[in-house]
Amino acid sequence: MVFQRSRTAVYRYLGKRLEMALGLGLILVVTVIENILSSTIAVTIFVAVLLVRLPSVKKGFEEFSYTLLTIDKDTLTVTTKQGDTQYQLDDFKIMLYKKRAKAITVFVLMSENDGVKFEYYQQMNELFDTLSESVMLRKEIPWWQRL
Repeated sequence: MVFQRSRTAVYRYLGKRLEMALGLGLILVVTVIENILSSTIAVTIFVAVLLVRLPSVKKGFEEFSYTLLTIDKDTLTVTTKQGDTQYQLDDFKIMLYKKRAKAITVFVLMSENDGVKFEYYQQMNELFDTLSESVMLRKEIPWWQRL
């Protein structure tokens, strides 16, 4: 089976990053209002954090264009721009996941040495069901907890 990123993946990723920036901005606004920081220092911190995070956002955009999942009988292959990475499905012991209503939004497969995060794919429920057959321990994470 082959799975690709959804068409809205880039927009959802960008929305998540903007939400993080807004959260930082609100924290800095509160520090200025409470006279903990001056507005100049707060703006400097905000811009510095944005500049530091910019390469990871750019890398995230590139990742959406080239990521492809292939699931065989006992192997998971993640194809990226850098090349292929293969994982044995038997190695994964724990699956942490989040869902809303009836749809899985994100999940992570973890082994003793590795972890693979699945987010923004088409047919997430089918991907989840396929991979959950090989993992014994599954745990749902609350919506407010980071995954």
